[in-house]
Amino acid sequence: MGQKFAQVSTPSQRQNKLDGEGRIVYAGGDDFLGVLYRNQPEPELSPRECLNWFIEDFPAIWDKHKQPITVSVGFVWAAPNVPQRDVLQHCREAAKSAKANGRDRLALRVLFNGGNYLEWVCPWRFLSVFAAVWRSPSES
Repeated sequence: MGQKFAQVSTPSQRQNKLDGEGRIVYAGGDDFLGVLYRNQPEPELSPRECLNWFIEDFPAIWDKHKQPITVSVGFVWAAPNVPQRDVLQHCREAAKSAKANGRDRLALRVLFNGGNYLEWVCPWRFLSVFAAVWRSPSES
């Protein structure tokens, strides 16, 4: 996913597209807000695909800067009936949580229809360890 995004030819084309599997909502300073999704008839994105993107493709994007940087990401997996304003608020809170828990981390927040959520924060260096042992319900 990230490799295709990086290969788009012009900055204006890169401005709001992520391989047809997402959209950049906001990018400014050191903040970025994007949405990952697929349009029909393509199958929905799975949790495993998103996790793999963060492990395999995303680091390649920040490695292009050729400078050591830390990346704190808030990732929200929302149920389909959650209002967009709530999802946006949880995106902001998850990003703050990633920074507040030590920076250079991924804060994964699962948002349910009733407004409840679960959050888990993981340093990037342990994300691949988690991916190796985690099984989603669809993989069981």
